[in-house]
Amino acid sequence: MIESVQSLAVDTELGHLYVTGTGTVGGISGKHISVIADLDGKNCTDISTVRDETAEAYGLAVDPDGQKLLGGFWLDPTPGNGIKAWNLQNIMAGFTPVNVGDAYSDYATFPVVVGAPRGKPTVTPAAAEPGATLTCNANWSLGVPSMQFYAAPRGAKTYVWKRDGAAVTGAVAKTLTAATAGAYSCAVTASNAAGTTTVASSAATVDAGFAALRLSATVRRVVARGARTTIEVRVRNTGPATARSVRTCVKLGKGFTVKRKTGVTVRRGVACWVVPRLENAGTSVMRLVVTAPQRVGTSTFAVTMSAQNGRRKSANRNVIVR
Repeated sequence: MIESVQSLAVDTELGHLYVTGTGTVGGISGKHISVIADLDGKNCTDISTVRDETAEAYGLAVDPDGQKLLGGFWLDPTPGNGIKAWNLQNIMAGFTPVNVGDAYSDYATFPVVVGAPRGKPTVTPAAAEPGATLTCNANWSLGVPSMQFYAAPRGAKTYVWKRDGAAVTGAVAKTLTAATAGAYSCAVTASNAAGTTTVASSAATVDAGFAALRLSATVRRVVARGARTTIEVRVRNTGPATARSVRTCVKLGKGFTVKRKTGVTVRRGVACWVVPRLENAGTSVMRLVVTAPQRVGTSTFAVTMSAQNGRRKSANRNVIVR
């Protein structure tokens, strides 16, 4: 049991009391973290104890999202203080604490929750065609590493989408299908024990002049040593605009060589070609004849495609040489 209590923290979400101190647990004396449940006062039970001889705790705090227990420690043998964290999902199994502090001083740090969430969302992709799916990615700060300021969000977040500065009716999810052209931005609201914060993204452009391109590549999966085979690459424009300067490249699998072809440049094992214009509903097809190496093994062909007014696409294909 804990005989000398140094600090404690209450987790109201899980109904646990966390206590740090010294005492004897299982016949072993030392420094411990004891987890006590059933905070209704009727049946408080010691359900787990984590023994840690490396540090003496001077403070405990539960983080806002309820996933970690933070402790300020006086570390041995190095004088100074640091922060350790326990994963609350694993603490019942005696999870070993991880040192997450980055600063040391002559006095112990008491981790506390003092800040509302902080973050900056972004919309991806930054440029797209009408009908594309946009995603609001909120990158939340986890707080100052010394844990003097902790700003992680807790619970569900809420989303609001805008097009050209006006709210999009019914658009309150993390993703949005951009039906029409415009400048799309998102705002995310999150809360923790210290307060509520709303942060807004910069705008992503949905352009009717954007071309939605589809990339596919086919090649035989198994070829004989030294044999020739063909890799076929197709680029299809599904509109609405004409794609300009469509550049496609194939990085050859290890040991493969390519037969020279008009309109295709080959440099350092990469074959590339450019289609100046690809109309809406149009398809560009290129077939490259390649020769397999004499050594057996698996090689990867990496195919990439980009356009002046289209998003970059990629595809990998593996070929087994026998």
